Amino acid sequence: MMAHTPVMDQAALLDIANDAIILTDAHGTITYWNLGACRTYGWEKNEALGQNLHTLLRTELSGDARNLESSLKEQSHWEGELEQVRRNGERIIVASRWTSEGGNPVSPRLQINTDVTARRQETAALRESEEHYRLLVTKDFTGTLSIRADGRIMTCNPAFANIFGFASIEEATTGNFLELLRSRKDGVELLEMVQQHGIVER
Repeated sequence: MMAHTPVMDQAALLDIANDAIILTDAHGTITYWNLGACRTYGWEKNEALGQNLHTLLRTELSGDARNLESSLKEQSHWEGELEQVRRNGERIIVASRWTSEGGNPVSPRLQINTDVTARRQETAALRESEEHYRLLVTKDFTGTLSIRADGRIMTCNPAFANIFGFASIEEATTGNFLELLRSRKDGVELLEMVQQHGIVER
């Protein structure tokens, strides 16, 4: 006779998940709290059970989250981002998916939350860096450019285009920097310096 491996019960399976899996009644009282929720929020099961979810986690229901309850009633589903607070006071952002039984106003609500705080911070830092560089390039009154050895302009900023009378950066990149210098009296000394430093051939 073949031996059968016992199948894990549902609660044990849910505890394997890294995500916070939470069940509440229609009034928001927590009735299930998995180990993923313990790790995400810092509250142990016995501390979270029986508490009001939004009060415990200080959920900020702004933006799309204001439609959470109406979406559950009309579509039995809601998905979006929520700002909540961990036990240690750290504010986090979670990608949250809610499900309820359609047509039943007293249906329990199942939610699965994934902490995306680090990802959002990385995205915000990248956006800030890009904006800083954009402002540096577009608002700097010093003309800057990159050229090939033969003088062809590869890239430049708006200040350079304005100094040399180009209508746009695109138009400037069709030009030749060395020819521009030769055509200007104040460009002779710069051209000689560029050539002496070996940036271009004589």
